[in-house]
Amino acid sequence: MEENIHILVVDSQQDMRDVLADILQDEGYRVTTVENGYEALERVRAISFNIVIVDIKMPGLSGMKLIRQLREVDSKLTIIIMTGYSSLETAIEAGRAEVYDYITKPFQAEEMLLAIKRAVKEQEIFTENKKLLKELEEAKRNLKESQERLYRSEKSANIGRLAAGVSHELKNLLGIINVVAHCLKKKVDKDDEKATKYLRTIEKEVNHSNQLILNLLSLSRPAEGGFVLTDINELLKETFSLIEHQLSLQNIKVIAEYDPSLPQMPVEANQMKQVFTNIIFNAQEAMPMGGELHIATRFQEVPLGLNGSSVVEIKFEDTGYGIPEKNLKKIFDPFFSTSDREEKSGLGLPISQDIIRRHDGNIEVKSQLNVGTTFIIKLPVKRKIEKKVIQKEEATLDIGMEEKILILMKTTPGGMKPDDIGKILGVDSKLVSGTMEKLVTEGVVFKEGENYRAASVYST
Repeated sequence: MEENIHILVVDSQQDMRDVLADILQDEGYRVTTVENGYEALERVRAISFNIVIVDIKMPGLSGMKLIRQLREVDSKLTIIIMTGYSSLETAIEAGRAEVYDYITKPFQAEEMLLAIKRAVKEQEIFTENKKLLKELEEAKRNLKESQERLYRSEKSANIGRLAAGVSHELKNLLGIINVVAHCLKKKVDKDDEKATKYLRTIEKEVNHSNQLILNLLSLSRPAEGGFVLTDINELLKETFSLIEHQLSLQNIKVIAEYDPSLPQMPVEANQMKQVFTNIIFNAQEAMPMGGELHIATRFQEVPLGLNGSSVVEIKFEDTGYGIPEKNLKKIFDPFFSTSDREEKSGLGLPISQDIIRRHDGNIEVKSQLNVGTTFIIKLPVKRKIEKKVIQKEEATLDIGMEEKILILMKTTPGGMKPDDIGKILGVDSKLVSGTMEKLVTEGVVFKEGENYRAASVYST
C-alpha cells in the first residue's frame, strides 16, 4: 500500500528534505522534495499527491500562504505542517486552514511516521466511504427504477385484468352494433347519402373500438408467435418498406445505417415489427411539416469471460418538436398520449415496452424540445439461444367444392332470428350456447355435422 502513497516534502533546508526523504522511502513511500512554495504549487498542479509536508517558515511564499493556495488547487489534499516556531497563533491559523497535523521541530522519526500513517488511514476511510456512497446512490437509483418498473408492470397488469374481464361484454355489444349496421345498409336507400354516411361512421368506430380492446388485451397476453433467429437489419427494412411511401408523402427523409456485424437474434418477428412501427409512427406525428428520421443499428460486443452480455442496439432519432421533460416519464404509461388526435389510444408505447421486456431488453427515450426525440432499444445477445416456440394446432380445412360461411352468435340484435340475419348477409347463421372461445376462434374450422370457416365471428 505504501508504494502507492506519494508524498511531497516542502522545506527550504536541504538537510531536512534529505532526512525526511530517507525516512519515508525506507517505509516504502514515494517521495518528491522541493525547496520553496512556488515549486510546490507547480508540482501539485502537474502531479497527484496524497500528502504534502510543509515547513511554515520559508523565504518567498510562506508555508501558510502556500497551504491556502494548495487548497485552491486540491481542496481534499492532506497537509502536515512542520515548524520550529510553535505558537498558539500558528496553531489556530493551521486549524483554520484544515491542516491534518502539526509537528514541532525537532521531532522524532516515529512521530512523523505515526502522523503519516494516521493520515493514510484516514484517506483510506474517506475513499472507502466515497465508494460506499457511490454504491448507495447507485442502489437507490436502481431501487427507484425497479419501483417505477413495478408500478408500470402492476398498472399494465391491472389494465390487462380489467380488459380481459370486460372485453367479452364489449365485443358482444360491438358485434350486435356491427350486425345491425350491416343490416341497415342493406335496407337503406343507396341515394340517402346522410344515412349511408352515418352507417359508415358507426362501422368505422366499431372497428376502432374493437382494435382498442385488442390493444388492451395485448398488454397482458404473451406473444403468440415463436422466437426464431432473425436478422434485425432485414426486419427493419421490411418494416420500412410498408410505410416508406407514407413517410415520403409527409416529406420525411429516412437515413438508415445498418451495422453489418449484427448477429441473428432470437425474436418474435411480428411483435418486433409492431415495436418498430409504433416508434416510427410517433416520429411521423412529431414531424407534421417533414424532417429527418435517423435509424441505426449497432453491435456492442462484450468479450467472453467479462460480466454482462453483448448487446444489439437499435436507435430511432427524429427531428420533431420533442417531448416536454415532465412527460418523458409518462410516455410508457397506458393511455398517456402527447397527441391531440382522438383516435390515439396511448397504448402504442406501453405495448412496445412490454414486447421489448419479453425479449429481456429495454427501451430508453431521450428528448429535447424543438430538437427531436431518440428511442434506443437494447436487446441482449444470448450466448446460448433458447427457442421459445409456442405450439399451435392447425386445423385442416376439407370443405369440398362449396365453402360455407358460418356466423356464430350468442344473442341476436333487435330480436331478429339467426336465419333473418343469414339471409341478409348471404351466409349461414347459428345461435350457440356455452363459452364462445371454446366453440370457435376466427380462422379455425368449426365442426357440427358440416364444415364451416368462421370468417366473421360476432358476439364473442
